[in-house]
Amino acid sequence: MSIGTQRSKKIVITRFTPSEESAWEQLVQDSPLGMLYHSIKWLRILADFTGVIPLHLVAKDHDRLVGILPVFLKKGKWGNVLNSSPFYGSHGGVLVHSEEYKAEIQQQLLAGFTELAHGYGCITSTVISSPFDTGPDAYKYGLNPQKIDQRIGQIVHFPLSHGTPEEALMQSFESRGRNSVRKAIKSGVSVSSSTTPEHVRDLYQLHVSNMNDLGGLAKPLTFFEHLTRVLEPGTEWKLWRAECEGQTIAMMLLLYYKDMIEYYTPVVQREYRSQQPLSLLLFHAMAEGMKRGYRFWNFGGTWLSQKGVYRFKKQWNAEDHPYYYYVNTYDDIEPLTRLTKEELLQEYQWFYVFPYYANKL
Repeated sequence: MSIGTQRSKKIVITRFTPSEESAWEQLVQDSPLGMLYHSIKWLRILADFTGVIPLHLVAKDHDRLVGILPVFLKKGKWGNVLNSSPFYGSHGGVLVHSEEYKAEIQQQLLAGFTELAHGYGCITSTVISSPFDTGPDAYKYGLNPQKIDQRIGQIVHFPLSHGTPEEALMQSFESRGRNSVRKAIKSGVSVSSSTTPEHVRDLYQLHVSNMNDLGGLAKPLTFFEHLTRVLEPGTEWKLWRAECEGQTIAMMLLLYYKDMIEYYTPVVQREYRSQQPLSLLLFHAMAEGMKRGYRFWNFGGTWLSQKGVYRFKKQWNAEDHPYYYYVNTYDDIEPLTRLTKEELLQEYQWFYVFPYYANKL
């Protein structure tokens, strides 16, 4: 199916082409909503790793690119699924070049998204908005979703540093955060950073162990290997390691893009949790990020039901930035609701299909 019809006197919606990569990336850099998850490198990582079909849309005013919408298609035996974007809640949604024609560009790109969903025989589609997007009405009116699923984005706005970054951070943390950092220091925990493949494998092994403890789904080693090949080591990604008594007891993978640090994969050995090694890693990595000119630390999304996770992130002075999953259905999804959660995840791996609340939409 093709998208390319004239939708207004000025704005035309077309499929993204490789020749538009630099214009796409520049728009992401310029937009206050633009995050790593809209970047060309991230979209390439998702397409290459998942093997699904990219159908990204662009809005053009004559030959000038003025809006973008990342889109991926997953084919399945119960019908196809469209996501913006897939893989563990990657943010998608519309970015526009400027406020000029903003509402029109948003609506035309969302209409193009709906047209793709119909044209490719999709049974459901989902758009995941940016936590910096304070205008949800555009998606409500542009998509008329049957379901809206909420998450809380928890983002630290780094404090202004009147002294050292370390002093500014400690003053901004809640008392329990400060106490956790001090406890790790007193316990003899040391911190270092790395970009070696050996330590990437160490992170993966601990990640699998942690996810098994939680009953969650671990990201595969091939994903970490692919990500760390595509992104620049030291500048676009870095591993932070906490050691005690000669062994690694906690790690975290951070991703760096624009003025934001993504807290992407934290891991910790369960028998050392009480020593608070992750808290010390956070403190050192945040301080280093401030020295390098970063302004934000993104803890990522938290479900409304995850009270403990929410409180952990909140103690580092994280602010709430709600964002939403806008879900549309285009056919009878009753066959999908008869599947177990595991069957659904296997058939539509890495994709959000619908809110799985007691097997009901």
